[in-house]
Amino acid sequence: MHCRVATCAQNIQKRELTYGKYIENNGNICYGFPKKNNKNYVVIQDLNTEDLLTFEDAYNEAKEQGGKISVLLGNGFSMAYDARRFSFTNLLESAKTSGIIPEDSELSHLFANLQTSDFEKVIKTLEDGRLVTQIYQPLFNNEKINSDIKSLKKHLVAVITNNHPDKSTDVPERKSKKCAEFLDKFDRVYTLNYDLLAYWVILQNNLTKFTDGFGGGDEDFVTFTENQHELIFLHGALHIFDNFTETIKLTFARTGTLLKTQIYRKLLNDVYPVFISEGTSDEKLEKIRHNYYLNRCYKALRSKKGNLFVFGTMLKSNDEHIKQGIIKGKFTNLYIGVWSEAELPQAYLLKEEFEASSTDRINKKAILYNAKTVKPWG
Repeated sequence: MHCRVATCAQNIQKRELTYGKYIENNGNICYGFPKKNNKNYVVIQDLNTEDLLTFEDAYNEAKEQGGKISVLLGNGFSMAYDARRFSFTNLLESAKTSGIIPEDSELSHLFANLQTSDFEKVIKTLEDGRLVTQIYQPLFNNEKINSDIKSLKKHLVAVITNNHPDKSTDVPERKSKKCAEFLDKFDRVYTLNYDLLAYWVILQNNLTKFTDGFGGGDEDFVTFTENQHELIFLHGALHIFDNFTETIKLTFARTGTLLKTQIYRKLLNDVYPVFISEGTSDEKLEKIRHNYYLNRCYKALRSKKGNLFVFGTMLKSNDEHIKQGIIKGKFTNLYIGVWSEAELPQAYLLKEEFEASSTDRINKKAILYNAKTVKPWG
């Protein structure tokens, strides 16, 4: 830890965006960064994650506050299981790196002109373009368009399925039980991840309180029924699909076929899961608003009360819609997991925005905790 004492006035230009621990003239300790016109406190030390509450202390405080305790899981949760498998965060960049989309190719320009990184949107545009040329220019050679469509679909299928464990029993029992202990601390699980890890752990360890809202029927799948659900896939999931006017969930129990195999077959038949992997926050929110299931999940984020822990995500600009859902929602206490010192500025901004949204009826409070003290997989 770097300790130093200096007047705010002497250091403000250098430290304008540097968060730290400060002491005011009256002796009160505060956290944040110096305001330009405030000379009434001095820096006593730079803040690092070791200064933050442990997860256990933060959790105990949440219990003392009362009310339900929810958790929002980000990609860091999946990476804690296996960083090699789940470090992919940008399909477009991986496609460029692997040469599927050459930097100056027509396909690259199409992504740029559409101002998107959403593979499904680009594939749909190419397919629509192919249909138009078949009608207006029947002699036009669609070979390049067909090739690009095939490449994008192949890459999408590969990234989604190849990096994912084949079956639930591939998750070692020790890790599964440890993760179940972590999830069981909460009353509700929101996740930004579209993988099956949390879902598998819940099934394997019979955490029946985490219902997902699917059930009923005598088909090979189950249907979203709008009932109360405590496992909420905010960005969809690999095993959830639209089926005409319904949202359905694939199951192993009703088919005896591995979920990954069922998902792979659907992808090969150009049937895509309800999931959001790419795009800006606005693009993601547009998808959410136009999908019944995702819209219900988003409303569940904004309408629930109590305490919310954020783990494995800093809710960066492409997840601004989730951040705003939390800020404008009804949670009273927000616990923000911070992994590194580099994340502190963004964490404090979230803290300040959340607390600034307090009303006469709801006094909101945000607390940072050290995410390194969480071991969800043991």
